[in-house]
Amino acid sequence: MHTSLPSPFLSRFDSFRSWRIDIDKRLYEWKNSAPTKQDTGVAFSTEFFDLNYWQAVIMLYRQSLSVPAMFEGEYHTAKEVDSPSMYNMELREDEDRVYLKVAEAGQKILRLYRQLHLIGLVNYTYLATHHLFMAGISYLYAIWHSPIVRSRLVSKRFLSWRKSRNQSLLTDSPLTDDG
Repeated sequence: MHTSLPSPFLSRFDSFRSWRIDIDKRLYEWKNSAPTKQDTGVAFSTEFFDLNYWQAVIMLYRQSLSVPAMFEGEYHTAKEVDSPSMYNMELREDEDRVYLKVAEAGQKILRLYRQLHLIGLVNYTYLATHHLFMAGISYLYAIWHSPIVRSRLVSKRFLSWRKSRNQSLLTDSPLTDDG
């Protein structure tokens, strides 16, 4: 069995991190170029573009989440061949960025499914349930393991709570300052 074959997707890049940054940039450009309702002239809900974008972001970043130290020895992830999560050259600030991206994506997916469900555009099929579960579990993982995500979430939630006194985590208060 070949254990050292390079990934053809990574061959143009010096690291998995630089590949991930490139894909993230291209996804963002795709999202910004997606047509609006006025552009299409049809009654298609463009929230589905946002949903697809955030699902792609969560898939892109989820594999970069670190394995908790208590499980590292049990699952032997350090022995996995060419695992992107094993590229531990990522800086601490990049790890925080990964947690923030995963938390934001998870939160947005949960909100979008809720909005689409409330207006009757989505049913909870097996695939939707899977996406909701993966978004929710990734969101909770990021909150649990990242003090930065927790601090932003708590500060945003506290400010939001002071304004309305009764909101859920699915309201529109973003984790990041850029909206």
